[in-house]
Amino acid sequence: MTWVLGVDGGNSKTLAAVADERGVIAGIGRASGSNHQGADRDTAMEHIRRATRGALTQARIVPADIGAAAFCLAGADLPEDFDLLRPALEALSLARTFDLYNDSVGILRSGSDRPDAVAIGWGAGTNGVGRNAAGEMV
Repeated sequence: MTWVLGVDGGNSKTLAAVADERGVIAGIGRASGSNHQGADRDTAMEHIRRATRGALTQARIVPADIGAAAFCLAGADLPEDFDLLRPALEALSLARTFDLYNDSVGILRSGSDRPDAVAIGWGAGTNGVGRNAAGEMV
């Protein structure tokens, strides 16, 4: 079976969910916030690891079972953030392959399947993202 991992890493909390190829959630984990700008990168990675471990434990699988993951993280704003976060996520070895986005992208992806859409999130901070008619994020 193919498993996927989704992680929403915000300022105040980190949520991880493991689902099968049909989208059925088999495990959910939670930890403290994982914005590397609010804490340091190592603390953020530890919270991502903890939330993911909880989801994997509940699903009764191990990281090697995860085919792909998406990390939507607060603080992943600029190229230098991605340059800092990507190798740290790779070092966690939580999935064979992964994508990294700002946490607002998770809202956009879950809120509309239209190619043109806008999402705004309010939590500990405010952020937004849009997608044009060609489906490109802006």
